[in-house]
Amino acid sequence: MFTATSHRADPADRAPDEASAPPSAALRRLLERLQRQPDFPALQAAVQGVQRVTRNSHARVQTLADVVRADPAITHRLLRLSNAAHFRAVGGGQVLSIERAIALLGFEAVQHLALRARLLDQLPRHGAGLLLREDYLRALLSAHLAQQLCPDARQLDDSYLVALHQNLGRMVTAAHLPDEALAVRASQPRSQWPLVAGEQAASRQRLGLSYAQLGAQLARRWGWPDSLRSAMRHEPWPLHASPQRSEALRWRGWLANDLADGLLYQAPARWPALCSALADQAGLCTGHSARSLQDALAAARPQLEALAETVGLPLSQLPHWQQPDPLAQAQAQAAADAGRRTGGPTDTALADFLSRHTRALGDALLRADARHEVPRQALQVLWQGLQARRAVLHLGPEGGGGFRPVRVLGLPLRRLGLAVWQVRPGEGHDLFSRLCAGGADSLIDDARRPQIAQHLPPAFVQGLNARHFLVLPIQARGRRLGMIYLDRADDEPFTLDAEAMQLVREVRNQAALALL
Repeated sequence: MFTATSHRADPADRAPDEASAPPSAALRRLLERLQRQPDFPALQAAVQGVQRVTRNSHARVQTLADVVRADPAITHRLLRLSNAAHFRAVGGGQVLSIERAIALLGFEAVQHLALRARLLDQLPRHGAGLLLREDYLRALLSAHLAQQLCPDARQLDDSYLVALHQNLGRMVTAAHLPDEALAVRASQPRSQWPLVAGEQAASRQRLGLSYAQLGAQLARRWGWPDSLRSAMRHEPWPLHASPQRSEALRWRGWLANDLADGLLYQAPARWPALCSALADQAGLCTGHSARSLQDALAAARPQLEALAETVGLPLSQLPHWQQPDPLAQAQAQAAADAGRRTGGPTDTALADFLSRHTRALGDALLRADARHEVPRQALQVLWQGLQARRAVLHLGPEGGGGFRPVRVLGLPLRRLGLAVWQVRPGEGHDLFSRLCAGGADSLIDDARRPQIAQHLPPAFVQGLNARHFLVLPIQARGRRLGMIYLDRADDEPFTLDAEAMQLVREVRNQAALALL
């Protein structure tokens, strides 16, 4: 069970740039190492993405910025270099925007800094290497949540960078002083939420500076903008909102960080209480209610698996990620109950849930990893929204050869089903191959009927044998790209009217656009 504790007051946090006490031995070692090697490892996927974009003579700055933003290490290095004294001397000024940093340094320089980066993939997948991957995931998830919490589209990028770099001190310590970082980690049980406040005290005890103070001090040494440096201060939640834009970004970032830790380390059944506690503490200064925090969690949750895969973190380290979301379940159950009672139009709760996530998937199409991430997000949205027992995403290799299961949510496939259940549109004669060949969305209310059962492939019968299921072929521009399958328990058939099916198709279509 989590223990909701507010941000604790500490005079040292009010002026993180002023270190009056002599640095500890650990801090001296860290600063010496940072002088020799100020960077930390980059993600291989991001380095490859930078190479791919910079080799394209028609690529835009915005495209490269989206790739850079997905990697804490490359983002950090780009900001550090673009704010160096040399660029300030030639009129560069202080740079906070990734786009401006790229314009200042140029595509070739960004390509070279990515090429020279150490890779996170080369670190061991245990101990310190696992801790750094986990810290990357926390930082990236916080950045995505900060964007979900941002009410002004003009501040989305700044919100992302602030929430990301509020984790700078912790990530630098994990990269350069792994023993100290592991000791801080061990002092903070994952069940104790929020984690950030406790980590500030534990890191101050080990290093002489809290993680927040360390991040702000490094930002000052590297010439980062005052607005980003001041956003790293960690203080008690104020009782009113500040009219200053930088303060709004700061509190939104810390709110996103607390919310990210709840998403990672707390069971979904506890999320409503977590959001209520956060809203009580931070609502006055951020303007967010428990409901708006719950909406942000629901929108960010489908991204969790893809982010974990990006940083190379085994999902076994996140035991709560695949548990059902009670908020989505309650909304979907209300929709199903209303449809069964009235036979009328789709319940507003289900429509709102699917519509909101369709918009979020549309935004995700602009990211560099959309092809990998959006289909998996769409699967999770449909699994949660329709209260499916099991959801399976079938995709095929680039060169064809049929579709196979690449992602399963809910009740797992039996080994035979996972290994053998392939869909071969245009070649196979089973029900699923035929549906995908024709692109027919189909809601099967009783697969035990002889006219349907005779067309089910053996792998399906032996591995799933579901009675009620929904088949959504993924096609676009005449190309067969994959299939989404969802089923329900034998006594819980799907009840979807025309409006609900249209919303389901819109979610599926976002997956098709990403794959195309």
